[in-house]
Amino acid sequence: MRLRALVHPWGLVLASLALAACGGATTPPVEVPEASPRVARGTVTLPPEVEAGVVVSWLEPELLADPARGFEAVIAAGAHALVLPADSTGTVPFELPVAGGPEVHLVAWLAPPARGVFAMYARPGAVSPPVDLREETRVELTLEAPEEPPPAEERCVGERVELFELPAPRGTAGGDETARLCAYLPADYEEDPARRYPVIYSLPGMGGSHAGGVAELLRTLLDLGNPPGDAIVVGVDTSTPTGASYLVDSPITGPWADYVTRDVIAAVDGRLRTLPERDHRAVVGHSTGGFNAVSIALRRPEVWGTIAASSPDALDFASWLLDASGRRAQPVWQGWIHTEDALGWPGQLISYAVEWSPDAAAPRGFRWPIDLRTGEVIDEVWARWLAESPVTWLDDDEGLARARRFDDHLYLTCGRPDEPLLFVPTERFHEALDRVGITHTWEPTELRHQGSVPDRFESMLRYVMARIGES
Repeated sequence: MRLRALVHPWGLVLASLALAACGGATTPPVEVPEASPRVARGTVTLPPEVEAGVVVSWLEPELLADPARGFEAVIAAGAHALVLPADSTGTVPFELPVAGGPEVHLVAWLAPPARGVFAMYARPGAVSPPVDLREETRVELTLEAPEEPPPAEERCVGERVELFELPAPRGTAGGDETARLCAYLPADYEEDPARRYPVIYSLPGMGGSHAGGVAELLRTLLDLGNPPGDAIVVGVDTSTPTGASYLVDSPITGPWADYVTRDVIAAVDGRLRTLPERDHRAVVGHSTGGFNAVSIALRRPEVWGTIAASSPDALDFASWLLDASGRRAQPVWQGWIHTEDALGWPGQLISYAVEWSPDAAAPRGFRWPIDLRTGEVIDEVWARWLAESPVTWLDDDEGLARARRFDDHLYLTCGRPDEPLLFVPTERFHEALDRVGITHTWEPTELRHQGSVPDRFESMLRYVMARIGES
């Protein structure tokens, strides 16, 4: 039976996540459960004269049938992926263990250098019709040549915006020489030169930048008077060649620990009419930006007055990465780490590793906290990751004292169906705050990780503005 791949119309909202990277390596898929004896066999044909890595995986039909589940599909595919070498050319054979079925779709992505795992955040380059794995079947997938991305354009342009360029703490990994900020100004900023404003600093999600995204949305909501009051909103670029900074110092990504709290704030306060006290300064974010908002504020409470985090990366890392035993990674994240390791950076988990567990003696300059084959915890490295998990800081007298400065000034929200499984670790952090008596707001929702933007951020903005206003 011969099946020619189809280009599937399924698209994802994260298709723009293309960052600098290093190459990949040959890897088999992670071991699958015993109840999965089926193996899909076939070939992947790359476009002529193209040398790149290839990601091959499988998906259940229902994940492809519902575009709203696109992010969930990416995570599922990454958990079972087979990664072919970064120097693949021509037609390459594959054998892929499949735990689902009996009918599944085989999917493939072209993963050229400079994209890493984020090649998977665009629609699959090839999708087979449903394959019945109870039959002897060979699947032929054909990938088309990738389109050239359009030239990057500066998005911080237009009325009532100020573009800042600061030296970028990019360390030895290279990258741009500057990091940008985009300040979105109130409508009456030029009308009353004596008036000063509170400031909301918005940290981007993985692959985000200084312009657009949450920062632009907050400015729009403020312009609509919802909520009342006004503030300067500053979008901050925290991207790195490895994915995103988690705002610590790293020999790979550079000295990020003081960048936002020192360099960014000094630049904004020095150039714009701000209320420069902590009580009038908030830090907010969604996803990676939400984690960074909590992390940076709890480390530097003398700088920030209010925190708001939407669907943050795991604030309780153990409840997210590990299974119930506490000694093994959850299979989905073991598979995803395996895929990132094979493709090289940029990547989500790679971004943690290059900052939380760098090691010059390791092959790529960092270590993973688990054994990639078995998923078993590597205690020495895992301890370093746990030290960056905000929930653990509440068990330390000094960390708890810092957190208490945000009593009634900390807002958390996350959706129960969050595809990266961030609801439980956010809820665990909320429960930990309750145990130590820190007043905060926790708003669970039924929203997915992406989409429903006004619903997600309107309540958050009301909370922030009630606490950093001009009075």
